[in-house]
Amino acid sequence: LSRAIDENSDPANTDFLKEQLIKRIQEGGPKSMNELLIHVYIQEKNFRGAFTQLKALEKRDAASPGELMRLAKVAAQNEEYDLAQRIYEHIARKGPEDLYYENATLGLLATARAELENQPEVTNEEWQELVGRYESHREEFKGDPNISKLHLALADIYAYRLNELDTAESLLSALLKM
Repeated sequence: LSRAIDENSDPANTDFLKEQLIKRIQEGGPKSMNELLIHVYIQEKNFRGAFTQLKALEKRDAASPGELMRLAKVAAQNEEYDLAQRIYEHIARKGPEDLYYENATLGLLATARAELENQPEVTNEEWQELVGRYESHREEFKGDPNISKLHLALADIYAYRLNELDTAESLLSALLKM
């Protein structure tokens, strides 16, 4: 199996493996077939295909939300920011009662920030828009002591991207009080 999906192997082997897995999944194969196909997609860096399969597993109540979170992180690490944001949005759409809502929201914001940081030229307005998103979620999570990542990231943007040192300092002071 590892030879079939090795980066030096013949692409025909990987294609054949995917065809066989898809065929077995369509015939009602076990969850492990989906998981294997997801693994193959991730090895190929086809994160969109992996996301599609995870959503299919999710519809059958066979996928854990943690798997979606891991895929979003891997996509973001591979600079697939749009897809990572779509995955985080998919998770966050389930609402605040979902166990992964806060982490998905934080991941969504962090991915948007990473995307801006990797662009050659970013306007102040783009940073301000991102700050607005951070601020709205800061209000939403108000009082939650576990939301320090949001405060730290926001203070960093205020200090280093917008040159608003007083605002950054007040955010950090509020975080210390919490």
